[in-house]
This record gives sequence, structure tokens and C-alpha cells, in this order.
Amino acid sequence: MDCSDRHSLLISSKPLTSHPEKKIVKILSKSRKVEMIPDPKSLSPQVKVDDEPIVMPAGQEMLRVSSPDKKPVWLRRLPGGSVEVRLPHSGVSVLSDGTKISIKVPPMLSYRLCGVCGSVDGLRGPHYVEYQDPRQFLATYLIPSDRCVASEELRKHESVLPMTATDIKLVTKNRIPKTCFSIQPVLKCPPGTQPDTTKSQPITYHCLRSNSDRANSYLEIVKSRTLAEIKDKEPDLTEVHSLPVSCVKN
Repeated sequence: MDCSDRHSLLISSKPLTSHPEKKIVKILSKSRKVEMIPDPKSLSPQVKVDDEPIVMPAGQEMLRVSSPDKKPVWLRRLPGGSVEVRLPHSGVSVLSDGTKISIKVPPMLSYRLCGVCGSVDGLRGPHYVEYQDPRQFLATYLIPSDRCVASEELRKHESVLPMTATDIKLVTKNRIPKTCFSIQPVLKCPPGTQPDTTKSQPITYHCLRSNSDRANSYLEIVKSRTLAEIKDKEPDLTEVHSLPVSCVKN
């Protein structure tokens, strides 16, 4: 899903009640809702666009679905029964045979995405936090359900590895407000957890005038990833912090 302020895309899946091994896929953009629903009686998933069932004529591989004031959606039927949904306005493509799902997104979306399949540069959970333990990462995206047999197992892991994030400090130097960013990512406990064991470590910061264009740009970047742009900067500030080595749930 698009975790930026634009919220332009959401792709989710859930088991089909009658056949839990099959997956219903829902694609939401700002202008379209597309659902790919497995049909146990057919090799190909049924496709709905804005709640309207779409039937592809026999022998036709490609179909353009358009309507007034709506962006077009392209459907493609592949050998073997798989169906591909393309949203040209966002550059997104979703392929499903009812069981397996493949998602392709353009590079321009890579740093705006999060989710189990969206975090292309690490294990980034909700609230832009990055995890080191894949089990804990998966657990953050689980929607509680009696049909999900893995949910309880994933949530058993009480000990949580710290995430990495860029630390931000607000200071005043010579009466000038400064926004300082840690030059290297620091360890932090994910939301809903607290430090179990800690260690002391010096943290270096690169500081910019608050509300400057660059400072504001960096503040936007750290919402979705750690700040690599300052890794070679000379430090303006050094502080010793107590950092978590492991975390436990509150």
C-alpha cells in the first residue's frame, strides 16, 4: 500500500471462505476498485471493476474496461487461467491464478510503499518502522481472524528485535532553531514494546536550520525510510544514548 500522504494505492488479500487455500485480491486506487475472486469451478478468477462483474469474451486475451470520468483498467488472460490486472494510471500490475499473487509496481512508488509485499528495501511495518525479525514484521500486518491459523503463532514472539530509524532532535544553537538527524540509523523499540536490555552508544547528528527546505525534505523522507543522504556528513552534535538491544511487548 501507499504509505505516503497521497494514499494512492492499496492491495490486500484474504482467504476464500469455502476454499481457504485460494485468495481474494482487492486493488484500490483513488479512481478504481478491482476485485479478483477465485472461482472453484473455473481456472480463472472472476474480476469485478467497481463492483461490476467483467466477462472476457471467449478467445479474447486483452480487455480494456473504461467508463466516464474513470481511469481505464486493462485485463489480460494468460495461458493456464491466470488473470493480470493493469492500472496504467499508476503503473501497477497484479497477476493471480486464484492461489498465487504477483505484484509489480514502478520504481517511482518504491519508497512510498509498505506492507508485506510493499516494503521493497527492508522489513518496514506500519508507522514506517523497520523490523529485523521477519516473524514480527509479518505479525504487524495480520488482521485478527479465526480463519488465520498462523496469526496466533506469529504473535507468540514476546521478545522483539529493535527496529532501525533515523533519530531526530530539535535544538537551539546561537538562538537559531535547528533540526538534527542522526547520521547513522539508531535502534528503537517498535510501537507497543519497551526496552528489555540496553547499551550505551554515542550518536552523531547532522543539524540544519529548522523549517529550511532541506530540513523539511528530510523530515518527509524519514517518514518512509532511514536517511541515507547524510551518511558522509561531518557531525554537528554528539550525544550518548541508551539504545535497546532487545524489546518486550508492553
